[in-house]
Amino acid sequence: NLAPAARYRHTAVWTGSEMIVWGGEEHLGPDFQDGGRYNPDTDQWTGVSTVNAPSVRSLHGAVWTGSEMIVWGGLPGINTGGRYNPASDSWEATSIINAPQGRVPYSVAWTGSEMIIWGGGSYQSNYLNTGGRYDPISDSWQEITTSGAPSARYDHTLVWTGDEVIVWGGYDGQGETDTGGRYSPLTDTWSAVSSVGSPSPRSRHTAVWTGREMIIWGGSDYDEEEAHTNLFNTGGRYDPSWNSWQPTMDSGPPSSGGIPRAVWTGSEMIVLGVGRTFYYDVGGRYNPTADTWQPTTETDNPTGFNHFEMVWTGQEIIIINEATGYYRKGIRYHPGNDSWQEITDSPFPIWGEDPTAVWTGSEMVVWGLGGGGRYDPLTDTWRAVSQTNAPSEREQHTAIWTGEEMIVWGGGYIGFENTGGRYNPSTDTWTATSTVGAPEPRRYHTAVWTGDEMIIWGGGGSLNVTPNTGGRYDPSTDSWQPTSTDGAPIGREYATSVWTGSEMIVWGGRAYNPALFPVEGGRYNPQTDTWQTISIENAPPGRWIHQAVWTGSGMIVWG
Repeated sequence: NLAPAARYRHTAVWTGSEMIVWGGEEHLGPDFQDGGRYNPDTDQWTGVSTVNAPSVRSLHGAVWTGSEMIVWGGLPGINTGGRYNPASDSWEATSIINAPQGRVPYSVAWTGSEMIIWGGGSYQSNYLNTGGRYDPISDSWQEITTSGAPSARYDHTLVWTGDEVIVWGGYDGQGETDTGGRYSPLTDTWSAVSSVGSPSPRSRHTAVWTGREMIIWGGSDYDEEEAHTNLFNTGGRYDPSWNSWQPTMDSGPPSSGGIPRAVWTGSEMIVLGVGRTFYYDVGGRYNPTADTWQPTTETDNPTGFNHFEMVWTGQEIIIINEATGYYRKGIRYHPGNDSWQEITDSPFPIWGEDPTAVWTGSEMVVWGLGGGGRYDPLTDTWRAVSQTNAPSEREQHTAIWTGEEMIVWGGGYIGFENTGGRYNPSTDTWTATSTVGAPEPRRYHTAVWTGDEMIIWGGGGSLNVTPNTGGRYDPSTDSWQPTSTDGAPIGREYATSVWTGSEMIVWGGRAYNPALFPVEGGRYNPQTDTWQTISIENAPPGRWIHQAVWTGSGMIVWG
């Protein structure tokens, strides 16, 4: 089976019978000059010829003309391309005469007779409001006028209506924008897209053409003053015949900003820590059976969530909140009567950033930078966790509950750790986890408990490395064995994982060098030490600092 090597920032087009993949780059490795053709009917790959193929590249664009795939542009700022004919498995170079300046990441569309590219940024990080039209029949380029064109930008969207190209949104070097333009190739002219009633400024959103309207949805903007990225779950519908906007329905889900957490109650997913300001105090309850959202009450709710941790007791959610300056706060949410209750403010440690919490069946055990604490919701009281033989102080680690012990592993404070400890609340004692055969030090990894083993995977290491390695820890023998990397997903930090009863499912997260948010994931079977890829069809956009729960039959990802 001639599947291409693992890669990202490549392109893929659909021919009507095959998917053609080409180019891209290996994580922390070189760009590719090859590809593959996948036939879903036979579940088989065939190779793509490299004879006369375009030079190695990533972040390029590609369109399907009906008989050929046209590849153009990309890193490292090149303005060359090629036309691939799958019938003859052959390449032909695209002309560079009058070709536009090389760029990434621009937008591209096929009109039925021409490939139109517009916007993007040059390799020197300059923003562009130029573009070009390529005619494969005559192998010629024609410049797109800049008179009346939208401002220079990248991470915008572009759709083809049948008569015009509509450009909207993106980042213009000063910030996100809510402007756009309509380009007619017949007259080589631009007209403005109205901003009246348009969605808020954003980039990295999505756009589709319905046949009558352009619908845009989602995306984000970056608040430089707050040094924070705002995520949107709003959108708009643009009718070019009236040059007018109307909003998409946004009632139901909470806002998608913030650093949310989620629990599964048995019938609902409850999401908290999303909202309206830099500290997030809005939540929602999602019922997958009815596909409906209901907000959590704002009466007596916390003043804000940031770097918090929470557990589900079987009846309520208990939250330990860290806000600015490592401020400590505790709160309990009761979904049965949709109410909040503050927990005692008696002294307990400053947990630091990203502490962990597990539920023992009767208590919540928290562990973090300044030590640990045990909270009994029946008596609303805290008691300290012993620090004798405890792991070194750390944050951004993982913790799981085995049924008898809390196992803490990884994380760090000044550096990165591959050490850990097992805490037994019945004796208030710690036992160190072995480091023999343990995975390399890391933070922001993910962990699950299988019933016999703790599986850790991914995370971020020193030198901005995100390994795709992991390990399985057996507390009965105090021993480690590695997880296979054969077929494993690309390494990442801030991924989520759930245990299904037989497999660990990993999804989302952020990879380093360069940063990307992979939409693909993996399923790991510890019985066979094998990975299986997860379909990306209809998957949500890649993301990090999200949350995932296992319902008993499916994984729900949100935020």
